[in-house]
Amino acid sequence: MVKKAPGIGQVLAMVLFTLSVFGLLLFLWIAFGGTTPLKPQGYRFKAAFPEAALLVNEADVRMAGIRIGRVKSKELAPGGNRVLATLELDNQFAPIPRDTRAILRQRSLLGETYVELSPGSADSGELADGGTLPGTQVAETVEFEELFSAFDPETRRAFQEWLQEAGIAVGGDYAQDFNDSLGNLAGFAEAGADLMKPLNRQKLALRQVIRDTGRVFGAASEQEGALRGLIVNGNRTFAALASRDEALAQTFEVFPTFERETQATMIRLERFARDTDPLVRLLRQPATDLAPTLRDLGDLAPDLEQLFRDVDPLIDASEDGVPAAERFLEGAEPVLEAAHVFLPEVNPILAYLQFNRTLVASFLVAGAGSIGENLAGGYTHPRTSSTPEHLLAQWSFFELRSFMRDTTRPPWDRGNAYVAPNARWRATGLGVIESFDCRPTGGTLKDPVYSPPIAKAPPCFIAPKSLFQDQKYPRLRKGQAPFVSGPVGGNREGNSPAVP
Repeated sequence: MVKKAPGIGQVLAMVLFTLSVFGLLLFLWIAFGGTTPLKPQGYRFKAAFPEAALLVNEADVRMAGIRIGRVKSKELAPGGNRVLATLELDNQFAPIPRDTRAILRQRSLLGETYVELSPGSADSGELADGGTLPGTQVAETVEFEELFSAFDPETRRAFQEWLQEAGIAVGGDYAQDFNDSLGNLAGFAEAGADLMKPLNRQKLALRQVIRDTGRVFGAASEQEGALRGLIVNGNRTFAALASRDEALAQTFEVFPTFERETQATMIRLERFARDTDPLVRLLRQPATDLAPTLRDLGDLAPDLEQLFRDVDPLIDASEDGVPAAERFLEGAEPVLEAAHVFLPEVNPILAYLQFNRTLVASFLVAGAGSIGENLAGGYTHPRTSSTPEHLLAQWSFFELRSFMRDTTRPPWDRGNAYVAPNARWRATGLGVIESFDCRPTGGTLKDPVYSPPIAKAPPCFIAPKSLFQDQKYPRLRKGQAPFVSGPVGGNREGNSPAVP
């Protein structure tokens, strides 16, 4: 036997071992819900519960489903008919209002009990630390088995039989399947929640659907014969489908091919629609413009129908008339070929006469009257008794330049050798005709001005561009060579032949 005293190292090792064992035991104690020794107490209060046989220490104290504290101890209340429990709350949930209500609830079918608190009103004041909730604010616990006491004996018996049958259904060989179903219940619940969200948003419509479905089934139950006929006919329909099961199977076999071909066709139709969309947009306006034409054709249709009905005599006459017309056209072919040379030469003449139709008409009217007797200044003077003479009145204008050569144009000079067919009269003080140019006045002159030796010089306006074949009005210009094949009376520039 060794009686040597332990060394310092051995003492330290024993102390460390003892402390480690104590720390491990303390950790396990706290992990299993035990209290920390020497730890200061939190906010605590007491509540007396009428039925608390299953309430244990360190049970949860919850509010709105969230744990806010634990049950620290329980004892028999004075009188012996209640259990006085001491509840400790976490710091962030303390203190509680005085009108807070408490009740014992069970978390599972095994009877695990916890304390449920309902939030009170802050206006009622705070319950002091160590205080006790009034008994009127502690509700009686509703046990699970007490729910069945609300049912009559027949209902309880039916529920008991259902539980027995359910035990058979989930037992034996089906136990593993039922266990697997419970394991997949979480994922199913999450997916079901996602499915129920749209239904929750459309709860009004869903309520209406359920209500209307009830009405449909109610109406169906009233018409028992019709419902029976529907079921019988449905049975016959499915029987006929069963008799053609091979054809139906072939239909489902070729359906994927049909679906692929339909998809390809829809893709081509979509591409065709995109390519055709610009054309359809361009055809909208022509279609709108064509609508009046179609309406007019609708009004014309009766006349056309009458025309086609009366065309029979014309068809009969055409048997002789068409060959005769053919012979006439064959004979007129040389004449038409010869007209190819004549028509291009006569067209400019006709165009020029049409442009000057007003002057031509005035010449035809005034020319004939001027040589008539006592009309438009013309009169008859007897040369002899047997040979009278016809005279035509003439007017001549004389001014300073009529007897002398002048190298400049006075301010009152206007280049109006003759009036253009599209000339306009401008009545601004004095009525004047538009001129070829306004050089003597230095440009357009809107108002008459004083210009000796006359009292006023007339206004001056430049004539617009001629409307004849988009060319200027033909005028005589010095030094231009004549060109007769152009517009009548002028060259290709639309001017008259050159003059010296």
